[in-house]
Amino acid sequence: MFTVKTFLEKSPINGVGCIAGEFIPKGTIIWKFQENFDVRIDDLQFKELPKIAQEFVLHFAYYSKKEGGYIVCLDNAKYTNHSLDPNMKTIDKETCIAVKDINDGEEITEDYFGFDENASMKLGVK
Repeated sequence: MFTVKTFLEKSPINGVGCIAGEFIPKGTIIWKFQENFDVRIDDLQFKELPKIAQEFVLHFAYYSKKEGGYIVCLDNAKYTNHSLDPNMKTIDKETCIAVKDINDGEEITEDYFGFDENASMKLGVK
């Protein structure tokens, strides 16, 4: 879950984006996996979901075998868009930091290839 204030707004990157609701200095921890808030869905649980729920998970969750499967963020984190020049980075399986200052009103972005094993599928690249 985000540890900083955020809100949603139309994104020039893709549809809706997650926007910083405050100034976030470089090095700030801005996301941490929060048990009982963020949801971990293993491969078996995913296969048991109805197709419509699977489609939601594939769109909004990220996948990591090391983290136990699909991680669905229940807050605005699920609207973080991909960027090759991101301002947020995963530093371990449960923590993301700001890799540069993020201004109030700036979209929060991350390079999906740094943490999501389904990034190629999600972004439609090989």
